[in-house]
Amino acid sequence: MTDTSDWDSSPEQIVGTHAMLLNEKVVLVTGSTRGIGRAIASCCVHQGARVLVHGRDRQLGQQVVESLGPRAALHLDDLADPE
Repeated sequence: MTDTSDWDSSPEQIVGTHAMLLNEKVVLVTGSTRGIGRAIASCCVHQGARVLVHGRDRQLGQQVVESLGPRAALHLDDLADPE
């Protein structure tokens, strides 16, 4: 098993030399109010994308959007509900 205890998982390290790879692209990240979705949304913003944060919890979504800055917006919806 690989020891990952000393890995820095900051968006800056993950993006590395690919900064601005998504410059001016629009990205919808479903389930991005927590966990891996939130990390992906953060990486996309750091790569220059505009990000639509998706989730079901308004408070969590607003916190994520505030932390990502002006390149992020929030969309609330339950994708499990077909209606």
